[in-house]
Amino acid sequence: MNSLSESMFYNLFNDDFFELLKKSSNFPFRVVTKTNYKCIEYDINLNILTFCKLYFPIKITVIGFPVSICEKGYAGNLDDIIKDYRKRKGIFLFLNDDKIYSKESYRTGKTLPVCILNNTFTCFDDYLSMLRSHYRRRIKIALIKSKELIIKKIDKENFTDEMYNLYLNILKSSDYPLEKLSSKFFKLFDSEIYCFFEGNKPIAFIQLKEIDKTLHFIFGGMDYKYRDKYDLYYNMLIFIIKKGIEDNCNIINLGQTAEKSKMRIGCKLQDKYMHILSGNKIIDFILIKLIKLLEYKYSLERMRVFKDE
Repeated sequence: MNSLSESMFYNLFNDDFFELLKKSSNFPFRVVTKTNYKCIEYDINLNILTFCKLYFPIKITVIGFPVSICEKGYAGNLDDIIKDYRKRKGIFLFLNDDKIYSKESYRTGKTLPVCILNNTFTCFDDYLSMLRSHYRRRIKIALIKSKELIIKKIDKENFTDEMYNLYLNILKSSDYPLEKLSSKFFKLFDSEIYCFFEGNKPIAFIQLKEIDKTLHFIFGGMDYKYRDKYDLYYNMLIFIIKKGIEDNCNIINLGQTAEKSKMRIGCKLQDKYMHILSGNKIIDFILIKLIKLLEYKYSLERMRVFKDE
């Protein structure tokens, strides 16, 4: 596994994190520990045709984090893990892997890519100066719109119900609905939360976590009534870029979804893969036919955002 996934995995795959998930999520998950690997899994009724906008739910055991973290949910040799899972009944979906590996043992398809910005900038002004004029102008327009906003870092313990409702707004509007976390997650998870205020009213927030010089965008929330007035979503992304540069992070991980917006500020797409398999040969044959419908397809044109591209 690459250094990004490895650092994220081992920082989260611990008893304290799982205890937090039990307190803040309705997802009953299981930790599978063997001598040569470790997995986190949970059962869901998954619409396997989500990405082609059809509805066909089936019961699947997902191997992945039961929160919206774009990292895989296992550590160890995948071939050893596959051998064990093939001895069990059911359908198993391994999410957010970084590599294709061997296609002979299981079916592999693309899932949502992750948006990554490699930070080579000395400061935010340096970042702006490296952008081509069209993209730099777009950011400056957004910054002008946000001048009236106040951005504050808040103590996790002060995460309010009003802020939590901002998270629910995004969850409800998502094209790919995620598992719902309670407000306890935001109050207890070891992270930094920055809130955008209009006066005293919170209208957006972002949750960030730095691990081994990588800044991860975990969750956010927004009041859509203010989105256009303040170019709110774009300014949330800009703030994350600023923060990553100021903290001298090597990588800024803006997560999955909204690829176009994130590419316009300089992110590159890093492919993520899913593996699906069953212990039943007949079901495996069907999965071979379904994998092309299950996988996420995108055809985004390459954007030459920086002058040296």
